[in-house]
Amino acid sequence: MAAPSQPVGAAIRETFAVGLIAGEGVDLTGLSALAGDKGFSLLTRDAVVGTAPPAGDEVIPQLQREWEDAKAKEENPELPMPHKLFGCLLAAALATPAAPAEVPEDDDSPASALFRMSGGPKSIRLTLDVPRSIAEAREFAAVGALDAFLIVRKPPPASPADAEAPGSMSSSIDPEVQAQGERAEALYADLVALGREQRIGGHNPHADTFFDALVAPNAAPSSDELIQSIALALITPVYHRIEYTAWLQDVNVVQLAPRELDLRHYDETLAKVPHACLSVPFILSALLEQVACVRARARALTFTNSLSLSLSLSLSPRAGSAQ
Repeated sequence: MAAPSQPVGAAIRETFAVGLIAGEGVDLTGLSALAGDKGFSLLTRDAVVGTAPPAGDEVIPQLQREWEDAKAKEENPELPMPHKLFGCLLAAALATPAAPAEVPEDDDSPASALFRMSGGPKSIRLTLDVPRSIAEAREFAAVGALDAFLIVRKPPPASPADAEAPGSMSSSIDPEVQAQGERAEALYADLVALGREQRIGGHNPHADTFFDALVAPNAAPSSDELIQSIALALITPVYHRIEYTAWLQDVNVVQLAPRELDLRHYDETLAKVPHACLSVPFILSALLEQVACVRARARALTFTNSLSLSLSLSLSPRAGSAQ
């Protein structure tokens, strides 16, 4: 049995990292010049790639050497960076303390409320191009995932007449814009599914990520409009993360080696009952019966093994000669 440890992701980073995905017809370029405004800053892909390895780290230099060797071997200087290397660099970038953020005014705005939560983040880093694919996201390090993914969708039409009006966003959809929106929705759906995956033998870094959808006030929202919308979406999950982190302070997690579980009796029992008729006492009874079946099979197997051993010893040539 392994020694008790704190759960992965139990602490709250002082700087949250939030990935933004632009939905169909939404323009987020208003955030391109963001630089510490109201506690928010921009985390670009180039900044991640240029992150220096932490002191004493040997993994990133090794992966970088392997990448350079691969480029030389294939004679392709434009060979894309391996996803694993990018994931390690992202973890290093997120672990690097951000520059002191401008403290927002103490007003009733969502951004002000978010940064004044005791135990919450002190600044927010927004990224518009991380990850580029679900394959890249799968290679994020155990402590290198983003804290939240938000897809920003355009506002719905006020009425069916507005949707069909000439010049409206819904009546004149460019095929390229529509394709971009479909790719964005597919990436968001894949990231949500990735966050729900159970990984045997390792922590899923996306399991602690918050996912939500924002409705933009217009097709090209300003940076301030986006900041307030993002802050409003983060207040509730941050509050629950703070409560969860406080609860985890006295919790020790023991990592056990994964193994196959015999749930045949439990599954067969529940399969005989309609879902509408299931209850907590019935499910608990099925679990207890499963435990009893497993123990009975273990005792029977032990008895069978002992009997086989006794018979083999009694029928062995040595036992026969002794008689």
